[in-house]
Amino acid sequence: IVVRVCALGLKPHKTRTSEVMTRDVVGCRPGDDLKRAQELMVKFRKSRIVVWEEGKLAGVISLADIATRDQPFTAETLREVAAREVLDVYGHLTAHH
Repeated sequence: IVVRVCALGLKPHKTRTSEVMTRDVVGCRPGDDLKRAQELMVKFRKSRIVVWEEGKLAGVISLADIATRDQPFTAETLREVAAREVLDVYGHLTAHH
């Protein structure tokens, strides 16, 4: 909401989810290891991906979820994915002004 609504100066109570939702959803399976989720986030420059189980949404995993685990998590991975977030907001801001 902060990135896609407030930063654009939109009113949350007047903005439809379809106007700000992510359309290109990336996902993994519950049995995939965290390395796979991290690779998908970097490849598709997403800070969150969905977890699908038998065709249904089982959950969402974020960069923060991975960073807090006992697994190597480099600053480079965070930087690569976060760059997309900044560009996404900047692109929306320039398109609306």
